[in-house]
Amino acid sequence: MGYKDDKWREAPDYCVECDNFRPLNKVAVCQSCWESGPSGQEDWEEDPQHSERHYVHSPDSAAASRINLWVRSTSQTKKDAERGLARLNRLQFGREASLPKLFSSVPGYSVREVPAKVGIGVFFDGELVARCFRKHELYEFLEDSGIDWWEVISRRLLPDYALLVMAFDTLFTFEMNQKAASSVVEKLQTCDFKHKQYLRLVSKLGLRVECVYVLNDRFRKPEFEDVLDYIRSVNCSYQFEEIPLAWLGLPARTA
Repeated sequence: MGYKDDKWREAPDYCVECDNFRPLNKVAVCQSCWESGPSGQEDWEEDPQHSERHYVHSPDSAAASRINLWVRSTSQTKKDAERGLARLNRLQFGREASLPKLFSSVPGYSVREVPAKVGIGVFFDGELVARCFRKHELYEFLEDSGIDWWEVISRRLLPDYALLVMAFDTLFTFEMNQKAASSVVEKLQTCDFKHKQYLRLVSKLGLRVECVYVLNDRFRKPEFEDVLDYIRSVNCSYQFEEIPLAWLGLPARTA
Protein backbone atom coordinates (compact mmCIF):
# COMPACT_ATOMS: atom_id res chain seq x y z
CA MET A 1 0.00 0.00 0.00
CA GLY A 2 1.26 3.46 -0.80
CA TYR A 3 3.22 5.64 -3.17
CA LYS A 4 2.75 4.91 -6.86
CA ASP A 5 4.99 7.14 -9.00
CA ASP A 6 2.77 7.62 -12.06
CA LYS A 7 -0.41 8.09 -10.07
CA TRP A 8 1.27 10.54 -7.68
CA ARG A 9 2.55 12.67 -10.56
CA GLU A 10 -0.91 12.81 -12.12
CA ALA A 11 -2.64 13.88 -8.89
CA PRO A 12 0.00 14.89 -6.32
CA ASP A 13 -2.47 16.03 -3.65
CA TYR A 14 -4.75 13.00 -3.66
CA CYS A 15 -4.60 9.68 -1.84
CA VAL A 16 -3.15 7.04 -4.19
CA GLU A 17 -5.53 4.43 -2.77
CA CYS A 18 -8.96 6.15 -2.77
CA ASP A 19 -8.25 9.20 -4.99
CA ASN A 20 -9.66 11.64 -2.41
CA PHE A 21 -8.18 15.06 -1.57
CA ARG A 22 -7.06 14.53 2.04
CA PRO A 23 -4.06 14.88 4.34
CA LEU A 24 -1.49 12.23 3.40
CA ASN A 25 1.41 10.36 4.95
CA LYS A 26 4.89 9.98 3.46
CA VAL A 27 3.71 7.38 0.92
CA ALA A 28 0.71 9.49 -0.18
CA VAL A 29 -2.00 7.51 1.62
CA CYS A 30 -4.77 9.10 3.70
CA GLN A 31 -5.36 7.98 7.28
CA SER A 32 -8.61 6.19 6.50
CA CYS A 33 -7.08 4.00 3.77
CA TRP A 34 -3.95 3.35 5.85
CA GLU A 35 -5.91 2.19 8.88
CA SER A 36 -8.09 -0.07 6.76
CA GLY A 37 -5.04 -1.64 5.11
CA PRO A 38 -3.02 -4.72 6.10
CA SER A 39 -2.45 -5.27 9.80
CA GLY A 40 1.02 -4.80 11.25
CA GLN A 41 1.72 -1.47 9.58
CA GLU A 42 3.26 1.39 11.53
CA ASP A 43 0.91 4.10 12.80
CA TRP A 44 -0.28 6.59 10.19
CA GLU A 45 1.67 9.85 10.43
CA GLU A 46 0.84 12.96 8.45
CA ASP A 47 3.53 14.23 6.10
CA PRO A 48 3.55 18.08 5.99
CA GLN A 49 4.84 18.25 2.40
CA HIS A 50 2.24 15.85 1.00
CA SER A 51 -0.56 17.50 2.99
CA GLU A 52 0.30 21.17 2.54
CA ARG A 53 -2.08 21.89 -0.35
CA HIS A 54 -4.96 20.25 1.50
CA TYR A 55 -4.64 22.85 4.24
CA VAL A 56 -4.06 25.72 1.84
CA HIS A 57 -7.43 24.90 0.27
CA SER A 58 -9.20 24.06 3.53
CA PRO A 59 -12.37 25.92 4.61
CA ASP A 60 -10.27 28.07 6.93
CA SER A 61 -6.74 28.39 5.57
CA ALA A 62 -5.70 30.60 8.47
CA ALA A 63 -6.83 27.98 10.96
CA ALA A 64 -5.08 25.35 8.88
CA SER A 65 -1.84 27.33 8.99
CA ARG A 66 -2.13 27.53 12.76
CA ILE A 67 -2.57 23.76 12.87
CA ASN A 68 0.58 23.23 10.82
CA LEU A 69 2.57 25.63 12.97
CA TRP A 70 1.33 24.03 16.16
CA VAL A 71 2.10 20.53 14.91
CA ARG A 72 5.64 21.55 14.01
CA SER A 73 6.19 23.41 17.26
CA THR A 74 9.46 22.76 19.02
CA SER A 75 7.68 22.83 22.38
CA GLN A 76 6.75 19.16 21.92
CA THR A 77 7.45 16.39 19.50
CA LYS A 78 5.44 16.19 16.30
CA LYS A 79 4.06 12.86 17.39
CA ASP A 80 2.71 14.25 20.65
CA ALA A 81 1.26 17.26 18.85
CA GLU A 82 -0.59 15.12 16.35
CA ARG A 83 -1.97 12.92 19.09
CA GLY A 84 -3.18 15.99 20.94
CA LEU A 85 -4.87 17.33 17.83
CA ALA A 86 -6.41 13.97 17.10
CA ARG A 87 -8.16 13.91 20.46
CA LEU A 88 -9.73 17.31 19.77
CA ASN A 89 -10.42 17.11 16.08
CA ARG A 90 -12.64 14.06 15.78
CA LEU A 91 -16.33 13.28 15.87
CA GLN A 92 -16.55 10.53 18.49
CA PHE A 93 -19.66 8.48 17.79
CA GLY A 94 -19.80 5.65 20.34
CA ARG A 95 -23.38 5.56 21.61
CA GLU A 96 -24.15 9.06 20.34
CA ALA A 97 -25.67 9.01 16.85
CA SER A 98 -26.75 12.65 16.57
CA LEU A 99 -24.39 14.46 14.22
CA PRO A 100 -25.34 17.97 15.44
CA LYS A 101 -24.69 16.94 19.06
CA LEU A 102 -21.31 15.52 18.08
CA PHE A 103 -20.30 18.78 16.42
CA SER A 104 -21.45 20.82 19.40
CA SER A 105 -19.08 18.81 21.62
CA VAL A 106 -16.01 19.73 19.53
CA PRO A 107 -14.06 22.86 20.63
CA GLY A 108 -14.83 25.83 18.41
CA TYR A 109 -17.99 24.33 16.94
CA SER A 110 -21.63 25.25 17.43
CA VAL A 111 -24.84 24.26 15.70
CA ARG A 112 -28.02 26.21 15.13
CA GLU A 113 -30.75 26.76 12.61
CA VAL A 114 -29.99 29.01 9.65
CA PRO A 115 -32.82 31.47 8.90
CA ALA A 116 -34.96 30.38 5.93
CA LYS A 117 -32.76 27.30 5.39
CA VAL A 118 -33.62 23.66 5.96
CA GLY A 119 -31.47 21.57 8.29
CA ILE A 120 -28.94 22.66 10.89
CA GLY A 121 -26.00 24.99 10.33
CA VAL A 122 -22.57 23.88 11.56
CA PHE A 123 -20.40 26.81 12.64
CA PHE A 124 -16.70 27.02 13.44
CA ASP A 125 -15.70 30.10 15.42
CA GLY A 126 -18.98 31.69 14.34
CA GLU A 127 -18.53 31.00 10.62
CA LEU A 128 -20.87 28.67 8.73
CA VAL A 129 -18.77 25.78 7.39
CA ALA A 130 -21.35 23.06 6.75
CA ARG A 131 -25.05 22.26 6.71
CA CYS A 132 -26.45 19.12 8.30
CA PHE A 133 -29.59 17.32 7.11
CA ARG A 134 -31.49 14.54 8.85
CA LYS A 135 -33.13 11.91 6.58
CA HIS A 136 -36.02 13.66 4.72
CA GLU A 137 -34.40 17.07 5.17
CA LEU A 138 -31.99 16.18 2.37
CA TYR A 139 -34.87 16.18 -0.08
CA GLU A 140 -36.22 19.44 1.28
CA PHE A 141 -32.77 20.91 0.58
CA LEU A 142 -32.87 19.53 -2.97
CA GLU A 143 -36.30 21.04 -3.59
CA ASP A 144 -35.14 24.39 -2.21
CA SER A 145 -32.20 24.15 -4.63
CA GLY A 146 -34.51 23.63 -7.60
CA ILE A 147 -34.09 19.87 -7.90
CA ASP A 148 -37.30 17.86 -8.44
CA TRP A 149 -35.90 14.67 -6.98
CA TRP A 150 -38.89 12.55 -8.12
CA GLU A 151 -37.93 13.26 -11.72
CA VAL A 152 -34.38 12.05 -11.10
CA ILE A 153 -34.85 8.86 -9.05
CA SER A 154 -37.91 6.69 -8.52
CA ARG A 155 -37.58 6.24 -4.76
CA ARG A 156 -35.93 8.23 -2.01
CA LEU A 157 -32.85 6.98 -0.21
CA LEU A 158 -32.75 8.13 3.40
CA PRO A 159 -29.30 8.51 4.97
CA ASP A 160 -29.13 8.86 8.73
CA TYR A 161 -27.50 12.23 8.09
CA ALA A 162 -26.14 14.21 5.17
CA LEU A 163 -23.46 16.89 5.60
CA LEU A 164 -22.80 19.55 2.98
CA VAL A 165 -19.25 20.92 3.30
CA MET A 166 -19.48 24.05 1.21
CA ALA A 167 -15.76 24.79 0.82
CA PHE A 168 -15.26 21.51 -1.03
CA ASP A 169 -18.67 21.30 -2.72
CA THR A 170 -19.03 17.85 -1.19
CA LEU A 171 -22.09 16.12 0.19
CA PHE A 172 -21.29 13.40 2.74
CA THR A 173 -24.02 10.85 3.46
CA PHE A 174 -23.73 8.92 6.72
CA GLU A 175 -25.23 5.62 7.73
CA MET A 176 -24.61 4.40 11.26
CA ASN A 177 -24.33 0.62 11.53
CA GLN A 178 -23.69 -0.64 15.04
CA LYS A 179 -24.88 -4.22 14.58
CA ALA A 180 -22.94 -6.80 12.62
CA ALA A 181 -26.07 -8.75 11.66
CA SER A 182 -26.43 -10.37 8.24
CA SER A 183 -29.11 -7.85 7.22
CA VAL A 184 -26.75 -4.97 7.98
CA VAL A 185 -23.94 -6.58 5.98
CA GLU A 186 -26.31 -6.92 3.02
CA LYS A 187 -27.14 -3.22 3.27
CA LEU A 188 -23.45 -2.35 3.18
CA GLN A 189 -23.23 -4.10 -0.17
CA THR A 190 -25.71 -1.62 -1.69
CA CYS A 191 -23.25 1.27 -1.31
CA ASP A 192 -22.40 1.50 -5.02
CA PHE A 193 -26.06 1.86 -5.98
CA LYS A 194 -26.64 4.50 -3.31
CA HIS A 195 -23.54 6.44 -4.32
CA LYS A 196 -24.68 6.59 -7.93
CA GLN A 197 -28.21 7.61 -6.95
CA TYR A 198 -26.96 10.45 -4.75
CA LEU A 199 -24.68 11.59 -7.56
CA ARG A 200 -27.63 11.74 -9.91
CA LEU A 201 -29.51 13.88 -7.39
CA VAL A 202 -26.83 16.52 -6.87
CA SER A 203 -24.96 16.55 -10.19
CA LYS A 204 -26.80 19.68 -11.38
CA LEU A 205 -25.64 21.44 -8.21
CA GLY A 206 -22.00 20.68 -9.02
CA LEU A 207 -21.54 18.63 -5.85
CA ARG A 208 -19.37 15.58 -5.21
CA VAL A 209 -20.69 12.74 -3.06
CA GLU A 210 -19.00 10.67 -0.36
CA CYS A 211 -21.05 7.77 1.04
CA VAL A 212 -19.76 6.98 4.52
CA TYR A 213 -20.61 4.07 6.80
CA VAL A 214 -19.87 4.56 10.49
CA LEU A 215 -19.13 1.12 11.91
CA ASN A 216 -18.27 -0.21 15.33
CA ASP A 217 -15.29 -2.40 16.13
CA ARG A 218 -17.22 -5.61 15.46
CA PHE A 219 -16.65 -4.97 11.77
CA ARG A 220 -12.88 -5.25 12.24
CA LYS A 221 -13.25 -9.04 12.37
CA PRO A 222 -11.73 -10.97 9.42
CA GLU A 223 -15.17 -12.21 8.35
CA PHE A 224 -16.05 -8.68 7.19
CA GLU A 225 -12.89 -8.05 5.15
CA ASP A 226 -14.53 -8.79 1.81
CA VAL A 227 -17.41 -6.39 2.27
CA LEU A 228 -15.09 -3.63 3.55
CA ASP A 229 -12.82 -4.13 0.54
CA TYR A 230 -15.86 -3.88 -1.69
CA ILE A 231 -16.94 -0.58 -0.12
CA ARG A 232 -13.53 0.89 -0.95
CA SER A 233 -13.49 -0.57 -4.45
CA VAL A 234 -16.63 1.37 -5.45
CA ASN A 235 -15.33 4.70 -4.07
CA CYS A 236 -17.38 4.64 -0.89
CA SER A 237 -15.94 4.95 2.62
CA TYR A 238 -16.23 3.59 6.14
CA GLN A 239 -14.92 4.73 9.50
CA PHE A 240 -14.77 2.95 12.84
CA GLU A 241 -16.54 4.81 15.67
CA GLU A 242 -15.01 8.21 14.87
CA ILE A 243 -14.30 10.58 12.00
CA PRO A 244 -11.41 13.10 11.93
CA LEU A 245 -12.53 16.63 11.03
CA ALA A 246 -9.66 16.89 8.54
CA TRP A 247 -11.04 13.84 6.74
CA LEU A 248 -14.23 15.86 6.16
CA GLY A 249 -12.28 18.92 5.06
CA LEU A 250 -13.36 20.88 8.12
CA PRO A 251 -11.23 23.26 10.26
CA ALA A 252 -10.36 22.64 13.89
CA ARG A 253 -8.93 24.35 16.96
CA THR A 254 -5.21 24.05 17.50
CA ALA A 255 -5.32 23.73 21.27
